[in-house]
Amino acid sequence: MMLNWPKSLKVLEVSVEAIKGFSEEGVINYFTNFYDNSQGTGVNHGHCNFNPLDEMMRLVEENRKLYERLLESEREKISYLKNDKTDSLGNIE
Repeated sequence: MMLNWPKSLKVLEVSVEAIKGFSEEGVINYFTNFYDNSQGTGVNHGHCNFNPLDEMMRLVEENRKLYERLLESEREKISYLKNDKTDSLGNIE
């Protein structure tokens, strides 16, 4: 089966000029420069802008509130079921 290059390049959104001008050295230089530029002042590597312990405690508190709401919902359900005067078929006892 013969590969249709123009159609394949169009699907991949690559121009013919990009294929003709391709060089491994150029690709290596591009990614090396990209990595070097990412080390600038605009990037904070390994430094948090928030206190992880504070964030964890906020999540623990949120989890506690959700658990309390779930527990209250279960209590209401049990209370409703205890006060329900119908049998499993819906007949009043």
